[in-house]
Amino acid sequence: MKSKKIILVVEDQKENIAMLHAILGDLYTLRIALDGEKALVQVNMLQPDLILLDVMLPGISGYDVCRVLKGQDSTRDIPIIFVTGLTAELNEEVGLRLGGADYIFKPYSPGLMKSRIQIQFELLEHRNTLERLIAERTAQLTDIKDALFESMSIMISYRDKVTGSHVQRTRKYMELLLDFLSEEHPDGALIDDQMKKYMSQATLMHDIGKVAMPDTLLIGEGRLSEDDYEYIKRHTLLGREILQKAKENLSDSHFLSYAQDMATYHHERWDGTGYPMQLKGEEIPFAARVMALIDVYDALTGERPYKPAMTHSEAMEIIMQGDPIISANHFDPAVLSVFVAHEGAFASLNAAMKQDERYA
Repeated sequence: MKSKKIILVVEDQKENIAMLHAILGDLYTLRIALDGEKALVQVNMLQPDLILLDVMLPGISGYDVCRVLKGQDSTRDIPIIFVTGLTAELNEEVGLRLGGADYIFKPYSPGLMKSRIQIQFELLEHRNTLERLIAERTAQLTDIKDALFESMSIMISYRDKVTGSHVQRTRKYMELLLDFLSEEHPDGALIDDQMKKYMSQATLMHDIGKVAMPDTLLIGEGRLSEDDYEYIKRHTLLGREILQKAKENLSDSHFLSYAQDMATYHHERWDGTGYPMQLKGEEIPFAARVMALIDVYDALTGERPYKPAMTHSEAMEIIMQGDPIISANHFDPAVLSVFVAHEGAFASLNAAMKQDERYA
């Protein structure tokens, strides 16, 4: 049997309480608060489905009670019907402006009382249904968006297997590093679950600009000439342009903002010697600073047509000590410190992915 809805009656006159019991007692479970202070306590304990709130109460008024309840996330959505003997239009306007759903004037009309309450429950049910449908539709659109961008990363792998495998591996490194950064980085409190999700997805797009590069540069077996290297640097700016177009057509652009930062700036260096903008230090967006480190780590430990894969230890030696290609001041020191503190976890993940054909 379906349980009765709970109505909190905030009323200090015994005869009015008795009348409300007579009108509503068979339909709903009634709870009573004799003043505003007790009402605030009971609302948080009971979480009633609706509140019948007298305007004139001892102590704080019904309007003040409404103001408090509408200011709290936990009670904001509970419908409040004011009950009062006051008939001035100004009082009715005040209550509705504060968030009251309706007014019922004394003396009570049983039929009107029941109808007004039933209308509020029907409206609440419609609102809940609408919110559920919106949530379901939002989830569907999110799934579609995720699938589209996953497909884009697969498209990269068909164009260039090396880059395709690279972006999949860096996503795994990104997820692992973000878990450590959220606990140990000075700004770790800002790295919440939503940010982790966005940055993980965005990692797949960090080399999206390479789809516009000639095949001879992407899949050639030799090292790039100086001119070719200068040309391929353009993939950062091309990536920014591609993702800017996507941002202009999507209302939720948080994920794309991270992706655009990564695509544009993941070759910038902490000391300002990177490209394409020669940004320095914290001028480089945080997402790109994290991406820069794992991008280099995977480039070193991954096999390329022009070089064999380095071991984890060899890659760490280069990252820590620097070489002619990788400056000792290449990386954000705070991000690098966390990475080094947990290098064993990255070595294990690197070894596991080398055994998994999906990341080979």
